[in-house]
Amino acid sequence: MSDEQNAKQDALVPLGERGLITQSSGLVKRGLELIGGERVVHFPCDYSVGILLVHDLDHPNLPDQRVDACSDVVIRGAKRLHLLIRRTTPLGLSFLSKLEPNDIQELNLYRIQFGEDDWQYIEHLTGLQKLVLFQTNMSDAGLRYIRQLSELSRLDLSITDVTDAGVEHIQNLKMLSYLSLAGTKISDAGLIYLQDHRNLSTVNLIGTDISNLGLRYLQRLNSLESLWLNHTIIDNAGLQHLHGMTALKELGLGRTNIGDLGLTYLMDLGGLGNLDLSTTSVGNVGLAYLKALRNLEELNLSSTQITDTGLAAIIEFVQLKRLDLSSNFISNVGLGYLEALHNLEELNLSSTQITDTELVDIREVGQLKKLDLSSNSISNVALGYLEALHNLEELNLSSTKVTDIGMTAIRELGRLKRLYLGSTKISDVGLAHLRDLSLEELDLSNTRVSDAGLVQLWGLNGLEFLDLSGTNTTERGLSALKHSLPNCEIS
Repeated sequence: MSDEQNAKQDALVPLGERGLITQSSGLVKRGLELIGGERVVHFPCDYSVGILLVHDLDHPNLPDQRVDACSDVVIRGAKRLHLLIRRTTPLGLSFLSKLEPNDIQELNLYRIQFGEDDWQYIEHLTGLQKLVLFQTNMSDAGLRYIRQLSELSRLDLSITDVTDAGVEHIQNLKMLSYLSLAGTKISDAGLIYLQDHRNLSTVNLIGTDISNLGLRYLQRLNSLESLWLNHTIIDNAGLQHLHGMTALKELGLGRTNIGDLGLTYLMDLGGLGNLDLSTTSVGNVGLAYLKALRNLEELNLSSTQITDTGLAAIIEFVQLKRLDLSSNFISNVGLGYLEALHNLEELNLSSTQITDTELVDIREVGQLKKLDLSSNSISNVALGYLEALHNLEELNLSSTKVTDIGMTAIRELGRLKRLYLGSTKISDVGLAHLRDLSLEELDLSNTRVSDAGLVQLWGLNGLEFLDLSGTNTTERGLSALKHSLPNCEIS
C-alpha cells in the first residue's frame, strides 16, 4: 500500500485515537473474575494465526505478555486476552470455532480480508468486548453475526462496505461506548439505529454521507464525549443539533461546510477540550464566539480564514496545549498573543508565510515541546531565536532556507528527539553539529548529504528512524551506516 493511500486512511482516524487500532484497551473486568485457576485456549497446531496479548487483571500496571497464537495456550488466573490476527489464515476464521465464548475479550482483524462465510465464526464469541474490523471486507450481511455480542463495548467498522442496512444489525448492542463508521457508506438513514444507544461516548463518522438531517438522531446521546464529523457535508444549520451535547469533550468539524455563524451553537459546550475546525470558512468573528470555551487544550485552525486580528481571542484559551495555525496568514502581531498561553506545548506554523523577523517573539513561548516551521521562508537567523526553547523535543524545518550554519543553533537544543530537515540545503558539514544530540528520528531527505557525512551519524545510537531518500548517498555508505546503527530503520 502506498504512503498516499495510508495517509488518506489515517485521515479517517482522529489523531488521538490512532493508537486504539492496535493497542490493547482498558476494558472492564466484566465476568472475567469468574475465570480463575487454569484454562486452555485452543489455536491451530500447524500454523500461527497471530499474536495473543495477555493482560493481567490482578496486576493491571504490568505490560501485556505477547504469546504466539499457535497450538494450546495455557492461561492462569484472571486475564484479558486480545487476539491480533496478522494475516489471512489457511482456513480463514474457522479456527475461531474452537474457542470458548469467553476465551478472548478483544479481536483485531485490522486490514485483513476474509471470505463472506468466515464472519459466522465470530457469532459465538459472546465474551467479546472489543472488535476491530478496520479496512476489512465486512459487509451488511456479515454484521448479522455480531448482533448477539451483547458485551461488545468497542466496535470499529472504518473503511468497510457497511451501509445503512448493516447498521440495523448493531442497534441492540446497548453496551457500545465506542463506534467508528468512518469511511463507510452510511447516510442519515443509518443514524436512526443509533439514537437509543445511550452508552455511546465516542462516534466517528468521518468521511461518510451524513448531513444536517442525520445529526438530529444523535442529539439524544447524552453521554457522547467525542464526535468526529470531518469530511462530511454538514453546515452551520446542522450544528444546532449539537447545542445540548454538554458532555462533549472532543469535536471534529474539519473539512465541513461550517463558518462563523455555526460556532454560535458551540458557545455553551464548556467542556470541549479538543476542537478541529481545519479547512473550513471559520474566521476571526467565529473564533471570538468561542471565548467561553476555557477548557480547550487542542485547537486546529489549519487552512481557515483566521488572521492576526482573530488571534486576539486566543488569549482566553489559557489551558491550550496544542495549536495548529498552518496554512493561514500569520505575522509577528498574531504570534505575540501566544505569549499568554503558558501551557502551550505544540505549535504548527507550517505554510504561514512567516519570516525571520516575525519569529522573534517565539522565544517567549519557552515551554514549547513541538514546533513545525516547515514550508516557510525562514533562514538561519530564525534558528537563533529557537535556542531559548530548551524544552523542544520535535522541530520541523523541512522546505525552509536553513543551511549548515544554522545547525550550530540546533545543537543547543539538548532535549531534541525528532528533527526534520527534508528539502533544505543541509550538507555533510551541517551533520557535524547534530552528533551530540539524542535524536530518535531524523529526516534528511532531498538534502545535499553524501556518504562522506554519514560518519557524523554513527554515534546517534538512539536513532530509530532515518530518512536519506533523495540524497547523494550510495548503497556502500548506507551499508556502513546500518552496521553502526543496527536498530535504526533507514529509508
